[in-house]
This record gives sequence, C-alpha cells and structure tokens, in this order.
Amino acid sequence: MISHSTPLGAVLFSCLTLPRMPVYLLVALPAHQNHVVQVKSLLLIQALRNQMMQLCLADKYGYDIELLPIIDGQKSADTYNHTLQKKQEYKVNKTATASSIDNLIRDGKNQADSIVLRIDSEITLGTLQDAVQNRVNRERNITDVTLIRNEKDVTFTREQIISESFKIQPEDFR
Repeated sequence: MISHSTPLGAVLFSCLTLPRMPVYLLVALPAHQNHVVQVKSLLLIQALRNQMMQLCLADKYGYDIELLPIIDGQKSADTYNHTLQKKQEYKVNKTATASSIDNLIRDGKNQADSIVLRIDSEITLGTLQDAVQNRVNRERNITDVTLIRNEKDVTFTREQIISESFKIQPEDFR
C-alpha cells in the first residue's frame, strides 16, 4: 500500500510495474446512481507509466516535460519536452524479444520522432542493439531513442544508431 510516507522511488517503481488487470472506477451518473464501470486498464496503466517516466526524466535532467492529452481514436505523442523542444513517445518493453522492440519502435514512430523505451524485460543488450538498429534504419523520421533499463538511461541519436559501429554497452546506462 502506498501512503504519504512512502518514498517516491517506491511509488515510481510500483506504478511502472503495475500489472495489466481490470480497473474499476466508481462514477456518478446524472440520475445520481452510482455504477461501477470497468475501464480499459491498458489506457490507465499506460498513462501512469508515462507519467512516472516523465517524472523520472524531469527530475534527473531538469527537463520541462508536458504530458499531452490522450485523444480518443488518435495516435499522438505522449509528451512534449519543452527543454529539448520535441514530442516524445514512451513505450514499455515487457517481452525479451527483438520483435517486441521492433513493434514498439514501429508503433512509436507514428506518434513522435523521439522514442523513450523503458526495458522491463531480460532482453540481452545484443538483441536490443540489433532490434533498435534494424528498426531505426527503416524509419527515416526517428531522430533519437532513449533507453531506460534498471532505472538508468542512455540516449542514442539516429546517426549513432545507423552507424556500423553502433553498440550498446552496460556502461552506457547512467
């Protein structure tokens, strides 16, 4: 349980690792009758994860990051980073496969040119590197990819990623 005395790190970890489960909200309808409505948990959990990633990056780097509204039926960026002057799309990897990384970046490129990818799987750095490089090579609009792993991060520019010498090292993450 999270209380007012819970350390911020515990709150961030809790929100970032929330399972995908049904979420119920109590809402008041015009007839003043209370009804329990099941909400698509994916959108709620995604919004919480986005907010926690935004808070972590803002706190660590002093970024001024604005969460953008979710508009029904439209794909749009998750945030606008006023400090870097760009829209960013946040994704969370839970499956340790190249195709998972590929799908997340491919989906994200339709929402923003800058991708922030949180790695919550045991994917090897070699597999991660290959997947990022292969997808960025095919998507001309991607300007950079930020990887967050074990609460540490690294940002690679498009030029770094598409170069033949691109390699993701454990010491890159700070």
